[in-house]
Amino acid sequence: MAKEIIHTQEGLEIWRNELNRFVICRLHYRADPNKRSEEWLAEAKAGLSEGRYLKEYEIQWDALDGQKVFYEILRYKDKIVVPTGSVTFKDSQMYWAGYDHGMRSESAFIVFTVDESGTIYAVWELYEPCSNMAEFVRKMKECPYWPRIRHIVADLHLFDKRGYSDAGVPVSPYEMFCQFGIRNFIKGGADVEAAWLLLMKGYWADPEDIQFKIFETCPNLIEEFEGARYPNMTELAAQNKNPNERIVDKHNHAIDATKYWMTSYRKSNIVRPLNLHQKWKWRS
Repeated sequence: MAKEIIHTQEGLEIWRNELNRFVICRLHYRADPNKRSEEWLAEAKAGLSEGRYLKEYEIQWDALDGQKVFYEILRYKDKIVVPTGSVTFKDSQMYWAGYDHGMRSESAFIVFTVDESGTIYAVWELYEPCSNMAEFVRKMKECPYWPRIRHIVADLHLFDKRGYSDAGVPVSPYEMFCQFGIRNFIKGGADVEAAWLLLMKGYWADPEDIQFKIFETCPNLIEEFEGARYPNMTELAAQNKNPNERIVDKHNHAIDATKYWMTSYRKSNIVRPLNLHQKWKWRS
């Protein structure tokens, strides 16, 4: 049942609570015409962290529960998330994938490509636990780009011998994938999050030149980027300790798959940018 709206205008909404029928008023600073300018906002934000500003001025109560990592996808979502099929790739287009393995938690298989201008696209995802490898492999091969995926960059743990074959021989998930005909996995780098964050911030730094885009067919990747947070710190701890630059390790399987591929040192037919102002270039 939708809430009963009594009155709404810019910066002000009044509605009736569904449960107890109380009348609730939500007042935002933009209700005052004098507080709608960029100049006023810049003065109000002076000295505030992004999280503190969002909580105190934008009424986002969870803003300090761990600050958002990628504000860019919230601000420029209409430029970052594009309709599937809105970009046409040539028949000879090459693709790559990143993979984060989980049996009880979700596995994330994310497919990427790079167009001739250097813009990266996440074009397809498979996002579910790999509890039945035969079934998971079948779904991987249903990807429309499957025949042109050159390699799949995976977490180092995929290559650890942590299970056993029917004969009692130690076996890794990678070796099990090989038994199902998937042999193009390569190892991703270890502890690459700091480098990857710099890359991502660079790709989304200019809203007029977005260099990493996501097809709507990757809803879990979009959701994870929107929800990614840094660990929470109390105001007192923040005064005595440098902020933790690692993303909270929760609900980040698709992000991890992206990170493994993007920071891979196996350049294949493309070379990574030397700085944040260069795009990916096709190798001649």
